[in-house]
Amino acid sequence: MILSSIGAEKQTRLEHKTLIKQRGLYQGPSKSLELANIETTKAFYCDIIGFDHITQFDHIDRNDNLFAIILGKKLPSGSSLLVELRLNPEQAKRQHHGDPIVWSVPLKKDLAQWIEWFEGHGVRCSRVLIGVRGWVLSALDPDQKFVRIYCEESHEWTKDTDQDEIWHGS
Repeated sequence: MILSSIGAEKQTRLEHKTLIKQRGLYQGPSKSLELANIETTKAFYCDIIGFDHITQFDHIDRNDNLFAIILGKKLPSGSSLLVELRLNPEQAKRQHHGDPIVWSVPLKKDLAQWIEWFEGHGVRCSRVLIGVRGWVLSALDPDQKFVRIYCEESHEWTKDTDQDEIWHGS
């Protein structure tokens, strides 16, 4: 179940093609996610998506309150993907059903593996949905943000895409 990110720079894209057969998670620039509960969201991104908590980068305010953490994923290229989880319940609520990070996998069959993985871990997710040129899967993280996974495999262009009131709007 290889994940990569959509919209990576051209050089990074070339690296993806080289590394695509290796197990890993790829993404372009690092990202900050606003959330309501650090521990719950950390568990999701570490246990379900496969990140590691980099404790030496914990953000602690002057009153010793943890307000953000950094998660990392070592890439086969040797570089690291970093995602900041930042405590901000109000902003997290406003981002409900947003998709701040969009991932990709090589093949449609990989989406089925992710569905099995998500469902086996009690994560609410869609079925494989038909998009304009390919297929997509959506799941919800603990803050109700979409974790969207597209596949790089494509089909003929169609305007008969799947519509769904939760997972894939018009």
